[in-house]
Amino acid sequence: MGRFDGCVALVTGAGSPTGIGFATAQVLGRDAAMLAIASTTDRIRDRMVGNVAMHPVHEDTAQLLQELLKKRPMNPEGVVPIAALDPYLTLDLLILANALSIDRDNSVGTAPDAVHRLGARTLTVLIDRLSAPDFPRIPEGDGAALALRRASVAAAIAGGKYAERYGMERERAYTLGLLHTVAYAELFDIVRDMDFPAGPFRA
Repeated sequence: MGRFDGCVALVTGAGSPTGIGFATAQVLGRDAAMLAIASTTDRIRDRMVGNVAMHPVHEDTAQLLQELLKKRPMNPEGVVPIAALDPYLTLDLLILANALSIDRDNSVGTAPDAVHRLGARTLTVLIDRLSAPDFPRIPEGDGAALALRRASVAAAIAGGKYAERYGMERERAYTLGLLHTVAYAELFDIVRDMDFPAGPFRA
């Protein structure tokens, strides 16, 4: 809990990454304030696109998010079990929740904590965008993505099961297991674009 927990701060002039406006936003975010950031130039939009790019979620995740949005009022906690089965939704939640944290002591590391920090309004905007028809999705027929997702969930379950044995919180261990294949997905994308000659599997 920070000094400004439950408070909303409007910070203007936050377009420059080295300016006082953005520095102020970082301090307020560190102390748990909910933030609205504005700038008189397009720099802030460019920084949002470059630094806080959201990852596409799986097709079934997008459908579940759409169903969740139909409920009024939308229950933020309903996002948590959906994120538990999709590493990219979990990653998006963590990226946005930690976007203005300037030190690890004030960062969040699990989907439930991210949902709590973001709050209902911000969360609604995020899942509305991730589930929008014009936003990219991971197709159901992507075999490599499906294999990585299965590996993610299997590792997450194992992590949660053995967390206490190794002195970790169950939710954090689950999250670490769920996210461990994200880097592999980028490697697969690179390999897909490479011209490998046919031959036996190389281990």
